[in-house]
Amino acid sequence: MKIATAKQNQTIYDCKGVPIVEGDLIRTPHFRDRRNRRYWLYHVVTMRSGVLEMVPTHQAATGKAQGGACWLFAMAGDDGVIEGEVLHGYPYPDERRRIKVGAKP
Repeated sequence: MKIATAKQNQTIYDCKGVPIVEGDLIRTPHFRDRRNRRYWLYHVVTMRSGVLEMVPTHQAATGKAQGGACWLFAMAGDDGVIEGEVLHGYPYPDERRRIKVGAKP
């Protein structure tokens, strides 16, 4: 399978416009139950073979890879935005310039 390198090297942003970097803790929506409560999945962003990857937190803590990892560029739309949000990450004030998500030019 060939990977589109242009999209692979694109900067990925969360739903609030914060750039995602290695080491971030990300919360992504999982499902809503019949009472409309929202359930979340929590992932840690890692770098594998030069590609940012989301790994479930229980796998990141134990170091055992049992599936469930996902490339961030594969989840992002054409604008480079994913549904999840960064909960905790390293403060990079110069590198983390926010964008306006959903703003039309």
